[in-house]
Order: sequence, then structure tokens, then C-alpha cells
Amino acid sequence: MAGFDMNAAMAGAGSGSALGVWGAVGGGLLGGFFGGSDEPEEYGADAYARDMAPYKAMIDKQVGMSESLMNPDSVQNRKGASRIMDSSMDQMGVANVLGGRNNAQAGGNSGLLQAAMNQNVFKYANQGLQQQNTYNANQFQQGTSMYNTAMGHQGDYSTGLANLNAANVGSANEHAASQQSMGLGGMGQLAGTITGYGGKGASLMDSAKAWLG
Repeated sequence: MAGFDMNAAMAGAGSGSALGVWGAVGGGLLGGFFGGSDEPEEYGADAYARDMAPYKAMIDKQVGMSESLMNPDSVQNRKGASRIMDSSMDQMGVANVLGGRNNAQAGGNSGLLQAAMNQNVFKYANQGLQQQNTYNANQFQQGTSMYNTAMGHQGDYSTGLANLNAANVGSANEHAASQQSMGLGGMGQLAGTITGYGGKGASLMDSAKAWLG
């Protein structure tokens, strides 16, 4: 047994008052011990977090990916930048081979060949750096967009939790108001019965209250 519910007791007493004072007493006892309505079951934050865990995991994954994209020193971006520079150096190697052949066909001037090779180093290294900068800027833009999307999902998650808390508070308030209304209604009916029976009824109810104590 959950305990004695005074609001339910008043409602029961009011209903039993049609049978007289002892009916009111009996109704109060039955209502108090057996008539109380259970509080609404609360769907709390822990249950919400459990059920929304896959959604929250998706948000966290998006945040992690976005941070990796925005960080030029992340493993992903360092690998991408390295591939770009490797490609540029490969192009330099091809240019040097072709330059060497052309130089040989022109009589083999080693000084001109070395100057051309030095120029290729500067040209293709600078090309690789520019391409890396463009790559990192694009990665950062994509990461920013992904992060903003993730924060939008995070906002939805937080709003859902806030709405849940508000709903639980509203449900609890509604239950309390219903219990109070039930008790007041029963008290009004009971008061009418006690008045009708005069002092005898009042003394009987005083005895009942003392017993319920």
C-alpha cells in the first residue's frame, strides 16, 4: 500500500456522505488508502538520452569530422596536402626529364640544364604550396558547414530535452491540481453532511480525523 492520500480521503468522504456520517468516515478511509491516483509516470532525461543515443552519436561524429576538416594539421588534411605536393614534384620530375632531352639535342649545355632544373624546383614547389592552400581552404569551408549542421542537430536535441522537462513539470502540476480539486470537492460535500447532522456529526468526524491522525 502506497500510503494514505488525504485528497482521495476527502473525495471518498464526500461520496460516502450520502449514507450519513459513518458513510463519510468509511468513504474517507477507503478513499485515503485505496482511492489515491498514482502520479503520472515521468519520461525523464535518462530515458531520453538512452532512446536518442544513436542520434546523439551521429551528432558527435559530425562534430569530430568537421573539426578534422577545419584543422590543417589533422591526419586527413596532412595526407591530402602530402599527396598534392607529391603530385607537383612528380610533374617537376617529368619536366626535368624533358628538359634534359631537349638540352642534349641542343648540344648538351650543363649550365643551362642546371638553371632550368633550379627554375623547375621553384616553379613546382610554389605550385604545390598554392594547391595545398586551396585544398586547406576548401576543407575548412566544408568543415565549417558540417559543424554548423551538427550544431543545428544539437540544438534540436537540446530543445527536445527542454520540452520534455517542461512537459513533465506540466503533467505533475496538472496531477496536483486534479488531486486538490478532488479533495476540495469531497470536503464540500462532507461539510454539508456534517452541518446536517449537527454536533453529533462533527464529533464523529473529529474522532475519525484523530484516528487517521
